[in-house]
Amino acid sequence: MVVLSPRAKVQGNPGGRFLVRIVARRDRSRDRRPTVRRACLKWIVWGVAVSGVSIVSPSYAENWRIQSAVSVRETWTDNVALVRSSQAQSDFVTEISPSLTIQGRGSRARMDIDFRPTALVYARDSGRNDVLNLLNASGVFEAIERFLFVDAHAQITQQTVSAFGPQASSNVSDTSNRTETRLFSVSPYVKGIAGGLATYEARYQLSSTRTQAEAGVQGDSRVLSGNVASITDFASFGWVVDFRDARYDFRSGQDANAQFFRGTLIYHFDPELWFFVRGGREERLL
Repeated sequence: MVVLSPRAKVQGNPGGRFLVRIVARRDRSRDRRPTVRRACLKWIVWGVAVSGVSIVSPSYAENWRIQSAVSVRETWTDNVALVRSSQAQSDFVTEISPSLTIQGRGSRARMDIDFRPTALVYARDSGRNDVLNLLNASGVFEAIERFLFVDAHAQITQQTVSAFGPQASSNVSDTSNRTETRLFSVSPYVKGIAGGLATYEARYQLSSTRTQAEAGVQGDSRVLSGNVASITDFASFGWVVDFRDARYDFRSGQDANAQFFRGTLIYHFDPELWFFVRGGREERLL
């Protein structure tokens, strides 16, 4: 396998300027699928445009950090589909990978986004051309100061469907054993201190998981959880009460429900030695 990897990078900065640095560039022939080219161009333009936000609004730039980059890698493989040697086919594969990283910080909000799509262009078989997405995004919003919060998370990954199928070590291997998995969740919760004697937190989380492969795990979940705990910084005795009610709805297969409620008594012999007794009830329903 032979790999060539030129890179281009675009950086935004709080001072209201951005820098474009191109290390290398490689032009490909025109027989590529236009859908892949348009997808790459869209994300590259979007990344450069977002990087220029600091020019338009420099007064807000101090709370934001935006970085974009583009990498191009050329790979030759003698077995593109990871099949038996008697059926193996060689190919040149071009990977075009734009990326966009955003970090936002405010007095009552925080956001982190890392988006890295990869366009795969095959020289011999354009039917294999594809765009693979990779996303990791999260955010926290303080709706009511020091009381009500909202967490949100989104994730897109490329995962192996079966442990018994072909195991690709990189994106260039085109096998049917890889699928795109998407996870989205939102979780409002409250937390605080009650009367200076105990801390509390109650959370409700909604999650949804989808895959492109029918064999992948797909479904929704609803989880209600919470706890109340004594403040034991200077006390010998403490206690904790916590609960959890989780319901899972699978698109294929049987739904499930898991619940528990428990209480814990704690005795502090010293700051490094604790003794506790825990009791409760747990139930699982299928």
